[in-house]
Amino acid sequence: MKRPYIKNLILIILMISLIMTTSCNKSENASDPQISVIDIENQQNGLDKTEEKLNLEEYSLDYVFKTDDQPQTIYSTITEGEEGFYYFSCNYEDDSKSLINRIMFFDKKNKKAVPLCNIADCLHKDENCNACFIDSEEISYHLFRLKYNDGFIYTNASNSKGDSLLIKISEDGSIREQSNIMLKTDSNLEKEIDSILIPDFIIHRGYEYFLDGTPYSEEIFRCKVGSDKVDVVYENTGNGANVYRLKGYGDYLFFQSMNFTNEDYTEYNAGLFAMNVNNGELTLVKKDVVRNYCIQDNILYYFYKDGICSYDLISGETRTVVKNFGDDGFDLFVEKDKIYAVDGSNERICVFNLKGEQIETYDLEVLDMDFVDKIVIIDGYCFIRCVDSSGEHFFYMISDDKESDWIEIS
Repeated sequence: MKRPYIKNLILIILMISLIMTTSCNKSENASDPQISVIDIENQQNGLDKTEEKLNLEEYSLDYVFKTDDQPQTIYSTITEGEEGFYYFSCNYEDDSKSLINRIMFFDKKNKKAVPLCNIADCLHKDENCNACFIDSEEISYHLFRLKYNDGFIYTNASNSKGDSLLIKISEDGSIREQSNIMLKTDSNLEKEIDSILIPDFIIHRGYEYFLDGTPYSEEIFRCKVGSDKVDVVYENTGNGANVYRLKGYGDYLFFQSMNFTNEDYTEYNAGLFAMNVNNGELTLVKKDVVRNYCIQDNILYYFYKDGICSYDLISGETRTVVKNFGDDGFDLFVEKDKIYAVDGSNERICVFNLKGEQIETYDLEVLDMDFVDKIVIIDGYCFIRCVDSSGEHFFYMISDDKESDWIEIS
């Protein structure tokens, strides 16, 4: 006869084993969430949803420097690292007609920029330099986006097949390698080669999120950094389908999605969405937010009509912060106690306090450039990329210093 304590011991072992297995599964799912296509059967893809609050009791929008996206650098060629900023520079060399593409490093301490190269006595002019990115028959670089994440800088490239690649670069430039294939030309996705060469991407919490599509279908793709396995996590189909402005904030991926509702493309259905990166839950945060937006301290700031509005993501309170800014607001940044709004012509930066009172205006015509291409305000710095007949120029200003003036990075 079996003794009762042996039977009980076997039951306890089985229960512990089951608990440990369940716990392991939950842990795996938390670190590697299984997110599938969202609302794939719905042409509007969530645009018919009602506005809801995010679950900010269980999840947060807190920023983690090592792993998170830098939303301020969207659509830009500059990104922040541990000791300074990395940016892409394209200029003519020695008054010749030859353009040299380099990644530069701007040191926060000495306010100087150097090519991202650790080779002694390097002239930084050819493919032997770590900072120079020169196309070949095997690879073409698309340095329109730079993203710093977890000790590396990432950018786009394509191979001779037309596959879209993610390139991984070390902080000193000594390592440059293919991280993974983002999209393949011979995949079942049936994408045109020209449309997948330069997908807009961010890196957030260990994953790449990027966009691709046609006028009638646009998707958000996701893959783990270093993995070639790509999943579709959101798709918008319909007339003039458009998904844009991917920004990672804490546990959420924010993006805007819209469809035109008439054949004249004059009426639309649109909104700002947030997808929980842990479980794939999709939330319509705010309808009709079609222009730029940013988030600070759980408050969403966004251009609306001819002003700037705020929306408290916890209380749900909406208010107009700035009236009559104009209907051409383009870039929008909030840092500490200031709102920076850039008009669509990139000719001025208007600075407001959080009450909406204008406290300063930066006139960018004083730079005497042919045009201002991109403005980024991040970590107390304002960077501007300009272009004239001689090539690209980068200027910076200390945004917290009232006495600071524009300084060209040399």
